[in-house]
Amino acid sequence: MPGETPGVARREDLPPDLVQAVFALDGAERKVRMIGTATKAALSPERQRLVELMQRIGFGRIEGLAVKDGQPVFDPAPRIVRDVKFCSEHGPRPEASLEDFALKAQVIDLFAGLREMGTGTVLVLEVHHGLPFRMQVEVAHA
Repeated sequence: MPGETPGVARREDLPPDLVQAVFALDGAERKVRMIGTATKAALSPERQRLVELMQRIGFGRIEGLAVKDGQPVFDPAPRIVRDVKFCSEHGPRPEASLEDFALKAQVIDLFAGLREMGTGTVLVLEVHHGLPFRMQVEVAHA
C-alpha cells in the first residue's frame, strides 16, 4: 500500500497493550525495536517475575502455571524442570543483571498468548536460552 514501510507492522496489527512496539524485518532476521511499554519495567510484577524465572531456568520448562485474567499466578507454585546438558556453557541471559531492558519478541508473544487465554493453566511452558519457546495449554471443548 502507498505510504507503508515494507516489513514494519501496522499499528492496528499490534496487541492493544503493546501498541507502541514496532516490529521491523531486516532481511531474514526478525529484529524487534521497542519503545514505550515494551520493557521489563513496564510489566506487571507477576509478568516481571515470570521473565526473571525464565532467565534463571535457561533451558527447561515450567509446568502447571496458573493464569488469571492474562496474568501468571504463582500460588500454587508451578513445577520447574531444568534441562542440564553436559560439556556446554550454562550462563544467565545477558539481560538478567539489568533492571530494565527491551522485551524480546518471544516474550511479547508469550504475554499476548496469556492475555488471549484469559484464565486457565499453561500445562507446559518450554524455555530455551532463558526465553519462552513453546507452550501447551488445555483448551475447553467448544
